[in-house]
Amino acid sequence: MIIEDVIVDDQPVASQGGVTLSPAAQTLVVNFTATSLSRPGQVRFRYRMDNLESEWVAAATRRKAYYSKLPPGTYRFVVSASNADGEWSETGTGFAVTVAPNWYQTTWFLALVAIALVTAGPILLRARIRRFVTRQRELERIIAERTADLHSANARLEQLAREDGLTGLQNRRAFDETLEAECRRGVRLKTPVALLMIDLDAFKAYNDRHGHQAGDNCLKAVADTLLAAHRRAGEVVARYGGEELAIIVPGVPRDRLLDMAEHARRAVESLAIPHGASSASPVVTISVGIASHPGGEGLTPQSLIADADRALYKAKSDGRNRASLAVASA
Repeated sequence: MIIEDVIVDDQPVASQGGVTLSPAAQTLVVNFTATSLSRPGQVRFRYRMDNLESEWVAAATRRKAYYSKLPPGTYRFVVSASNADGEWSETGTGFAVTVAPNWYQTTWFLALVAIALVTAGPILLRARIRRFVTRQRELERIIAERTADLHSANARLEQLAREDGLTGLQNRRAFDETLEAECRRGVRLKTPVALLMIDLDAFKAYNDRHGHQAGDNCLKAVADTLLAAHRRAGEVVARYGGEELAIIVPGVPRDRLLDMAEHARRAVESLAIPHGASSASPVVTISVGIASHPGGEGLTPQSLIADADRALYKAKSDGRNRASLAVASA
């Protein structure tokens, strides 16, 4: 066997003493032939790159071996031929091939990397822990903000569920809950609880004459006026239903309630909202029914509402635009 030539990246190189490839080498081509050409058509070739290939590569009659981008290392290229009878040469012909490593593939560089990793390991670990802690704190902050937003939204929903959409006063549900709570407290502590039921005089006629938008504006103005007049701790102004409003007044003696109702009536009258369909006054007015209980046994929301309704009916029957105090309960 004869190695005719060795070509590295299209450049011929000598193979005596071995071939050394740089890390940048791309291709290695080996051309070979047989020493006996008496029957060249029947000669077969095989080759292998020891340390890279464990089996022979059958080349048949092809007289060329091609390798691309050999990895760094030490190899030996060997080629063998068979004669016309199919007998292969025992030793073959070849040469050593050395592929130099890149600088980052050298032993000294890998050793430096290993030392750097051992040295930097604790530093990297601490940095990773710091990042983890920072991220965890950020997540905790986000969760806290989301939780606060959720609590705020729930509180707002609860407020809306207890608030009248037009007037902003407590709605009927909130009124019922508040009156129940005040009555229980009055029973337990034996303190008085009063209820003022308020009706806008001839309000249906007001709507018919002035329109429903004007009616809504009127109801809102009256609600604001009553709310401003009853800001004492514990007093609650609510929309009972339609044009009826209610004021829960805990802890006020009975002899002061009529003056309180008259103050509310005059405050509404002083708004001077024109009412062209009222027999009671040329402006919007209210009628007030007052119920009171001294506290202790017998104080219930139902009894207060019933007494206040009767007093309100009397105020309206007496000509409207006035307050009426229910007969004292036992």
